[in-house]
Amino acid sequence: MEISVKIGNMLHEVAELGVLCVFEGNPLPPEIAHLLPAEDFRGTANQKVLLYPPAPLGPRRLLLLGLGSVDKADIERFR
Repeated sequence: MEISVKIGNMLHEVAELGVLCVFEGNPLPPEIAHLLPAEDFRGTANQKVLLYPPAPLGPRRLLLLGLGSVDKADIERFR
């Protein structure tokens, strides 16, 4: 298994899996917002959704991870 970390727009990187962390209340990027109803992913703490986006996007699978409220964000929550 090969794991790499890059800075940039991962929605345009070819990969087996992309991970997108989202704070509660923040909108999803337009490229993926249309892939699921808004009420299906709100970014609440520990929320997880696995998507199989269509071909134009880079990653074969996209894991959305909810981080919860930005006001309650701390190092312990991210462990």
